[in-house]
Amino acid sequence: MHARFELGPDKVAPLERPPTSGQASAYWACAAACVGVYRDRTMPVMTQPSLRALSPDDPRVVAPLATIREAATYLGVGVSTFHSWARGYERRRGEGRVTVAPSMVSALPAAGAGRAVPVIGLAEGYVLQAFRLAGVPLQRIRPALGRLAREIGVPHALASRHLYTDGCEVLYHYAAHAGDDVVRSLTVVRSGQNVFPEIVDQYLSRVTWDAEDWPWLLHLPAFHHATVVVDMKRAFGRPMLEHGGARVEDIGDRFRGGDGLEAIAVDFGVPLEECEDVVRVAIAARPAA
Repeated sequence: MHARFELGPDKVAPLERPPTSGQASAYWACAAACVGVYRDRTMPVMTQPSLRALSPDDPRVVAPLATIREAATYLGVGVSTFHSWARGYERRRGEGRVTVAPSMVSALPAAGAGRAVPVIGLAEGYVLQAFRLAGVPLQRIRPALGRLAREIGVPHALASRHLYTDGCEVLYHYAAHAGDDVVRSLTVVRSGQNVFPEIVDQYLSRVTWDAEDWPWLLHLPAFHHATVVVDMKRAFGRPMLEHGGARVEDIGDRFRGGDGLEAIAVDFGVPLEECEDVVRVAIAARPAA
């Protein structure tokens, strides 16, 4: 988020004697020369420090966390939709025309339906789903992502906290240059700054970033009653109840094994309503064979 700083007599340390008009003029001339203040005595927008790229062997990049189906279910996205985000697509239309779209979220090679989506891919999908819920078709977002990656300057820009702070300005200027009012609708003006609309802001506020502005904890949106998180500090990042630490897959496996909801809830120390919620998502994410 860009910061604006105001310079003025009330913003400097008091002097022992009031400055003369000549001293005051010299002060403002010096300030203008040093920091480039404008006539309204406001400093230009300051950008965030440069973002350090994630290490190529960071577990958030290289450790598969979920299958395509599981990731889609946890985010409340259709499986085919998330598959196109993770693998891209090629579609043939009339007269032999072919439409090719690259992937937008990170996914690792996987055999069959094995785990392929790392935490960073889940975070990227999280942001894309927020954009969809804001009413912007993803085919309009795809061209803007290249600009976003160039401006932020590192791989996985969609998952970095700089999307929250600087990405809104990037998307706004991209949309203005491209004349794309749909993409421009991803930004609103609040207190004189371009910010994301409330629904995107709410999504991004449920992400916890580390000291280097990369996601460390996500609250998964598919759960209606239970608070389920992906926390890289607990359970190797596997989705789990924030309070109590029961893993989603463990509760789901117990239900698939024939145990009743009441017994599962008691054994894991989970309210029945939350247990039902977890089982609902766990079964959708990994149906019985």
